[in-house]
Amino acid sequence: MRAAFRAITPDRISTSASSGGSVSRGGTYLYNDAATVTATPDDLYYFKEWTGDASGNANPVTIRMTSKKSVHAVFGDVCEEMPEVCAFSREEDDAGGERQPAPP
Repeated sequence: MRAAFRAITPDRISTSASSGGSVSRGGTYLYNDAATVTATPDDLYYFKEWTGDASGNANPVTIRMTSKKSVHAVFGDVCEEMPEVCAFSREEDDAGGERQPAPP
């Protein structure tokens, strides 16, 4: 009888994010491990969805590692999508200042 074994090599998950937030760093996992990735929006942004090897808008998301994976977090700008909730001077923000409510 002869047995053949295959070496189990770790697989890497890489992460990235659009502007408006950050995502937990990637890492190396063994085959069939569960990798959990978390998206964290900046102030006045919200987590919108995952793209790449994850989909949907569950946050955090758990990915079963069966090969190399890549996930990307997409964030939305609250002020662009709901201007009535967030009235501020875009010029001031673009100049590097903090977002301030617009005067009434």
